Amino acid sequence: MVGSIMPAAMSGRTLEVELDVVELWVHSIARTSRVLGPFGFAPDAGVAPDSRSDGIAAGLRSGDVGLILREGAPTSEVARFVGEHGDGVGEIGLACDQPEQVLRRAQAFGVASGWDGTNVRLDLMGDGTVVHTVRARRLRLPATGHTGDGAIQLGEVDHVTYCLPFGTIDRVARAYCDVLGLAEVAVPHSADLGDDLSGMHSRVLRSPLGFTVVLTAPRSPSGTGQTQHFLAAHAGAGVQHVAIACAELAAAVPLLRSRGVPFLAVPDEHLQESYARMGDRALPWDVLRREGILVDGDGEGLLFQLFTEPITDRRTFFFELIHRKGSSGFGAGNVRALFAAVDASMRRARATDSSAPARPSGCAGWSSALVDNARARVPFYAAHLAACEGADLAQVPSFDKSAVARHGRFPMSSGGARGAHRVLATSGTSGRRLYVSFDEAEWQRTGRWLEMVGRHAGMTADDVLLNTHCYGLWVGGPALDQLATRCGAGLVPLGPVAPALVLDVLADGVGTAISATPSYLRRLIEAAEAARFDLRTTPLRVGFIGAEPADTSLRQKLVAHLPEGFRWIELYGLTETGGPAVAFAPDPDVAELVVNTDDFLIEVLDPAADRPAAPGEVGELVITTRRADGRTPLVRYRTRDLVRAAAGPLDAPTRISRILGRADDALKIGGVLLYPSAAAEIMSERLPPSAEWRALVHRTGEDDELVIEAEASPEDCRAVEQAFRERVGLGLTVVPRTTGTLSRSLEKTQRILIGSPA
Repeated sequence: MVGSIMPAAMSGRTLEVELDVVELWVHSIARTSRVLGPFGFAPDAGVAPDSRSDGIAAGLRSGDVGLILREGAPTSEVARFVGEHGDGVGEIGLACDQPEQVLRRAQAFGVASGWDGTNVRLDLMGDGTVVHTVRARRLRLPATGHTGDGAIQLGEVDHVTYCLPFGTIDRVARAYCDVLGLAEVAVPHSADLGDDLSGMHSRVLRSPLGFTVVLTAPRSPSGTGQTQHFLAAHAGAGVQHVAIACAELAAAVPLLRSRGVPFLAVPDEHLQESYARMGDRALPWDVLRREGILVDGDGEGLLFQLFTEPITDRRTFFFELIHRKGSSGFGAGNVRALFAAVDASMRRARATDSSAPARPSGCAGWSSALVDNARARVPFYAAHLAACEGADLAQVPSFDKSAVARHGRFPMSSGGARGAHRVLATSGTSGRRLYVSFDEAEWQRTGRWLEMVGRHAGMTADDVLLNTHCYGLWVGGPALDQLATRCGAGLVPLGPVAPALVLDVLADGVGTAISATPSYLRRLIEAAEAARFDLRTTPLRVGFIGAEPADTSLRQKLVAHLPEGFRWIELYGLTETGGPAVAFAPDPDVAELVVNTDDFLIEVLDPAADRPAAPGEVGELVITTRRADGRTPLVRYRTRDLVRAAAGPLDAPTRISRILGRADDALKIGGVLLYPSAAAEIMSERLPPSAEWRALVHRTGEDDELVIEAEASPEDCRAVEQAFRERVGLGLTVVPRTTGTLSRSLEKTQRILIGSPA
């Protein structure tokens, strides 16, 4: 059950906001008008859009419902929205006699807002997907009579339902309450629907004047249900459906069907449950059964409901029709039935899609816009994508870092550093250093993903993060800062300082979380052992670990030196993606990463060809950004990281294995192909966690020779040699070295050296 009423937290006069108009941002006003015609929507001068110079708009009405359709010029905000998200609700228009109070609350809460002296524009998610404009005047004038053909009697909008990414629903709910003055409504049996994999959380919020919002989000970051399907198809948060009051639903639905309006089929068992609860009422049961209309009742009266099929190109937006006969609730008995109807429809859509030729999932309008914008704004892409149409991403050629070597300091970013929100640089350990620039929206997307990761790990205002990642031009430090600040946690921005300083901070009882590379964590544990400082007595409970891979054995050995219950949360990302915002491992005991499908399309391709790796086979991780107009778009960018697809479609997995190695690091030693990850696994199994090692590769012509130096006893070195013979069929020499003689790194450690050490 949803909790009790949650009043607005801000002081001052009670805000009274009410819904005015819903704006649909679309490819074509003419096409969308034809789709809406069967619902009785027709042009109406009483719905007057704000004037804008970057596109055209039209006002429609059916009964008391006003819609504004906007079609944008090629470089407009509307066109960017449609290119990224497809046709859908771009904005909700609200009326309020005190918009300046809304502005003050938004600024106090930290919601992105704009103000033109009269109207407030609120971006509750910070990415242009949950947007409201609060006006002191209405764009929709009162209806003077029947509109359209008058046969369908639509009333007001009853509520608007949003789908939000995992981990964000609480923050958005607080924004509605604190900024817009809504309060939470208790709806029995609706807070958690379905199981952890396919289910969703939901919360219902309502203003004093009746503006009602339903927020939904997946129950797990690796969810596969309807909410996650919407987020993937829509490329982020958005309005899933608008519920419209409709008098005498039992009479209206047959008429709408005759006009061609398709409705979702409610599973029969749920219809029977609905009718069993209300079977003693004198209702038109034959019509209700034939039309699939759900009915529920409470102490106030009756409620009738059903959904249309999606009406947009990506099947992301639909209408609910709702008829209240006295009831002000949400049909608690129908909630699970409606959830099942939508889920069944989404599964049918996915099944239909899976029978089509293989192509990256969700690629239609957004991929075409991505290719067009990348080609127009980034010189490298102008040449690389010159022959591409872009609608089918599978036909776009991939590329890697080596392809951009001769394209300047910012080869994949438009505008270089001018006007950038943040400039970053790659480390240069695997090739020429690249500079990349990001706009604020791209950087905020990294923050939102890391906030979700932090909240998954339970980060709150009671926590303090010790951030030991690098700052300056490097992405780790500033990215992980966002995780702490967005979760309300304390932050100690240490950077990769000497481990002794971190131990001093921990000795003072400061720090419940740490962000670090595996190499730095090893150094910290080594320093603690030398100082006889027991890290298990510290308040550390979670680590956000990234920037380099760590095999299972190494993780287990390091965690054994940390407090009981310490959680190792692995992060994955690149400088080119704005940091560790691509994937994370929600369960330390499962060697899989959950992919950020809201912001990125992930493929696992054959390392030598642009085709999906076969099921179970190792392939190369390839990244495409879903935002079409970012400063640093990635269009099938080969990371050189090797993984296996673990869940989701073969060509667009939602889960992948942890990083298994690098496509450009494979070594042929004595005729045996060896990946560094395999060598690291053997070394970490056989050596203490604080022991350092280096592998020296000597080029000899046809094959390479490998010699390993390890801070270990002769007995341990012989055990390592035996493990290489048994595990990979490779004979080599492991030379023992005294502890502390091999160099340490505070950030990424390079253990495979070509030639002789300097």
